[in-house]
Amino acid sequence: MTPSPNPESSPPAEARADSSSPSSEDPGESALSGLAESAEGFLSGVGELPPTKAPLWVRLVGLVLMIVILVVIGRVSGLAEVIGSPERLQAAVESAGPWGVAILIGAFTLGLFIQVPGIVFATAAILCYGRLWGGLLAYFGAVIACSTVFTCVRAVGGSALDEIEKPWVRKILAQIDDHPLRTVTLLRLVFWSSPQLNYAFALSKVSFRHHLLGTMIGLIPIKIAVAFGIQEAIDTLRAMF
Repeated sequence: MTPSPNPESSPPAEARADSSSPSSEDPGESALSGLAESAEGFLSGVGELPPTKAPLWVRLVGLVLMIVILVVIGRVSGLAEVIGSPERLQAAVESAGPWGVAILIGAFTLGLFIQVPGIVFATAAILCYGRLWGGLLAYFGAVIACSTVFTCVRAVGGSALDEIEKPWVRKILAQIDDHPLRTVTLLRLVFWSSPQLNYAFALSKVSFRHHLLGTMIGLIPIKIAVAFGIQEAIDTLRAMF
């Protein structure tokens, strides 16, 4: 008579399958998650904005009004013409003396609100301060500007995109919900400090922490490349003329 196996001595089938199957965790996501954990101390004091309870249409109207007001202020005051040109912005920063750094970061932030590409401000920073200090200013200025836009848009509009029930929108947002840090980092690598991307992140459910860390990681290689590329172009033009 064949003895029956003791059920307590053999692990469940699911456990055997789990132990024998290789881990399906994405190496890229694992690396970014480890980096996020190592930066937890740095971001431990960064809180999240409380969710807004206003109806969706109220938030969207408020967001549109905020953009319109900023655009009108920029046009009427002449700031839009200054911050839209690297040469004019360079002149304004250099004439401001020690306040030039603050003016450049402020212009960077306002420019992202009114859809001015970030490359304008990176170029102005390198023209004013050179490859090293200008590159560092372009990097930290971009992080500060993107974070400021994110905070203001989130405060007004909340996570408006998350309330849209369209299947194609839900499919896109699922990637951000499942892999927020990786998504922010990769999109920053491709689209840099794109004004449209800043609004999209702010209106999604991505947390401020993941947005800040993903932006800091994703902009590093871009700003290094921009700093060297712009300086090389400047040196070439000076040699030619």
